[in-house]
Amino acid sequence: MGLEGTTLGGKYRLVRQIGAGGMGRVFEAVHEQTERSVAVKLLSPEAAQHADTRARFDREARAAGRIGHDNICEVIDVGFGENDVPYLVMPLLRGQSLGNAIRQEGRLPLRRAVDVTAQILAALGAAHAAGVVHRDLKPDNVFLVRMGDRDDFVKVLDFGISKIIGDKRPDATLTQTGTILGTPYYMSPEQARGLKDLDVRVDVYAMGAILYQMLTGKPPLDGDSYNQLLGSILLDDFPNRSVLRPDVPPALEELILRATEKDRDKRFRDAAEMREALLVVVTGTSLRPSDPQPL
Repeated sequence: MGLEGTTLGGKYRLVRQIGAGGMGRVFEAVHEQTERSVAVKLLSPEAAQHADTRARFDREARAAGRIGHDNICEVIDVGFGENDVPYLVMPLLRGQSLGNAIRQEGRLPLRRAVDVTAQILAALGAAHAAGVVHRDLKPDNVFLVRMGDRDDFVKVLDFGISKIIGDKRPDATLTQTGTILGTPYYMSPEQARGLKDLDVRVDVYAMGAILYQMLTGKPPLDGDSYNQLLGSILLDDFPNRSVLRPDVPPALEELILRATEKDRDKRFRDAAEMREALLVVVTGTSLRPSDPQPL
C-alpha cells in the first residue's frame, strides 16, 4: 500500500518513496510546520515485530547522534507512526552515492578518490573517537553532495549495524559469535570468520577496499558465490593495484595494502592514523587537490 500523503507523528507528510532496503523504506517528506524537506526512514511493519531489528534501528539513531560530525548524516528526529512502527528523520541529501558514481564512471580520478577517502576517514575518525564502529562501510553507504561551492562533500550513512563500544544495553550484544554482519566485498577477514570481538580496524579494512575500488572500478576480491567470496577474503592475496592502474603512486598502494592486511594487528590502528598516513602520501606526491580546500 502506498504511504504517500500519510503524515507521521502529526509532523512529517510523506511525499514520495526514494529508497528501500531489507528493514524498510525511505521517503522524501515535508515537515508540516516549517515546510522543510527531509528524508524519513520508516521501518516496515514486519521488521518492526522483531526486537533485534528495532534495536538496530535505535542504534542507528544513537550512533549518528553520538558522533556529531559534518561528514556523517545526522538523525534529526525519531518517532513512531501507525501501529507503533518507528521512523528516523534525516536531512534530505541531494547528490548520489559513491557506489553510483563508481558504477557510472568506473575508475575515479586519483585526486577525487583521495579527497573522498580523506573525508570518509575524517568521519570514521570521529566515530572511532566516540567509540562507534560502523561495521558496514561500503560505497552505497557514502553519499556525495554539493555543499556550497564544493563538489563531492561526503556524508557517511547507515550506522544500523554499528557497534557502540562500552554500551551495555541489550542491543549492544546482538552480534553473537558465528554471525556475519556487513557487506561481503568490503568485509575484513575477522568479519568473514564471524568473530565477535570486532573493533575499529574492520572499518580501516573496508576503507582500503573502497579506495581500491575507486581507483580500479571494481572490488578487490570476488567470487561466484557468497561462500566463495568469503573464502577469497580469508585466503587470497590482496591484488596489486599497479597491475590494473600503473599511475597509482607506490606510497598510495602501500597504504591500501597496510589497511587491508589480513592480520588486523598489522593494519592502521584506527581511521585517524590511516588519514594521517594518507595526508603524508598527498604531501609527498602530486595528489594535492587543485583547489585550496583542505583534505
